[in-house]
Formats: sequence, structure tokens, C-alpha cells
Amino acid sequence: MSPPNNPLPDILLDTCVIQSFADKHRGQQYSTYLSQLVSQTYALAISEISLYELIQGVSVSKEQQLLQTLEGVKRYTIDQNVLIAAARMRTLCNMENIAREQISDGDRIIAATSVLTGSFILTENLNDFPRPFFVEMERKNIIYDYKNVQRMIPVYLLTPDLLIINFRFQNRPVT
Repeated sequence: MSPPNNPLPDILLDTCVIQSFADKHRGQQYSTYLSQLVSQTYALAISEISLYELIQGVSVSKEQQLLQTLEGVKRYTIDQNVLIAAARMRTLCNMENIAREQISDGDRIIAATSVLTGSFILTENLNDFPRPFFVEMERKNIIYDYKNVQRMIPVYLLTPDLLIINFRFQNRPVT
């Protein structure tokens, strides 16, 4: 499970970040932060699982809005390699006693995509990409107004710890 050599990693947007970007209360603050990341020469990307998670059960107009928002954003497909890596991530989490229910299959697919592509992950949900497998590189507090009250959501830029992932992977039980 090794990423390609890439001097400028992509930033995989977790589904929750895309939802917040599209939110009328938080969207502007997210837009500013994402623009800052892009200006640092990062490219934004999504896993196709996010597309699935975003458009299930939404109205036609909301679906069109989401698809338009994501137009031009790099997409990573879900192929056999991603599915195998996601299953292996689950095995590694089991070895660390991380509850199966803590991490959704969608987040495991995003995590596997990150590992395979060398991408970072931007998320609001730190527990979906747990230590020791992912390390926080940056934390940004998004402050926004909601019903005349200021609110704050921390957003985390994570990187996969490939040394730990590969070490744990190589030391899986054989039988």
C-alpha cells in the first residue's frame, strides 16, 4: 500500500467538508480556506464515494447544485485496488481495537484512496481517520454565524502515516 511519488499531493475532501462548503452559513468561510489551500499549490480532489454520499436522497435541484459545485474537481475512482486497501484498513483498525462502527465504509474508501494516491484528507471528523494511521498536519477553525450566534467547527488536514500503516500491514496475523 504505497503511494506514487508526487511532489504536490492532492487534498481529498471528506464528504462533510463538501456539505459544509455548500452550506449557506459556512460556505463562504470554507471557500476562503479552500482558496488558501489551492494558492499553496494543492489540488482539491474527491473520491467517487463522496459523490454517492452527497446525492443520495436529495432533491433534483440540490443534486444539480452539488454536481455543478464539483464540476472540475479531480475525482478518484473506486477500483479493485481501493476496495482491497479499504478492507485492509479495516483489518488494521481491528488490530488497534478501533470499533468497526466508528468508521463508515465511505470513510474507509476515502482513507484507502489517500494511502494509495499519497493525498492528504481534509475533514471535520477527526475520529473517522484515526491515529495512529493518520496524523494531523493542520487545524483550521471555521467561524461562522448561525441564527445570530457565532459557531466554530475545527477542520483538520491529515496525512496518512505510511510507516505505521505499512509496518502494521506487514505484521498482520498470518492465520
